[in-house]
Amino acid sequence: MQQRQQPKPIFKHATKSVPRRKSGRISKMNSSSFFDAVVSSTFAKFTYIDANETWSSASWNWGYANGSAHDYAKILRTKFLVRDVRELFVENFSVVDAHDEQEMKLIIALCIQREQHEGDRDGWWVVLKELVKGAFEAENEGSFKEFCSVLREKVGGDDDDDTMKRTLVAIKFLERGP
Repeated sequence: MQQRQQPKPIFKHATKSVPRRKSGRISKMNSSSFFDAVVSSTFAKFTYIDANETWSSASWNWGYANGSAHDYAKILRTKFLVRDVRELFVENFSVVDAHDEQEMKLIIALCIQREQHEGDRDGWWVVLKELVKGAFEAENEGSFKEFCSVLREKVGGDDDDDTMKRTLVAIKFLERGP
């Protein structure tokens, strides 16, 4: 009987086999297949933040267990649960529309919030305070460009995307997620 070949892993550390049910029998699935599936589904455009929801919206309700911010944070934490996915995101993302801008602000806010709970020695709370006030929202005469320039003062960067990448590294997004 001929044995099926295991697919080659795309991640060096992803060589452990994971049991998988197939047609009533247990078979082996290489964990790289799992990561391939996670990565391909993660980078498909998944718009989950309502275009009418901003930091200035009454329903946003940052810091509380009810409200849009809390609901979107749960989705975001699930999306970036796996470190490999976070690494690919940082390497490949680009902000192209309003949804990407809101998602990036939420990622950064969640990481800063965690930093605050752990002492925030780098002064990130100032950025979070401005976000919560809605200072970077269009309806408050703010913009994503202004948000990027505030971050650029802290981390540097050649352009907005480079500044976002540097910020994500500085606030330990890769190590801990949002």
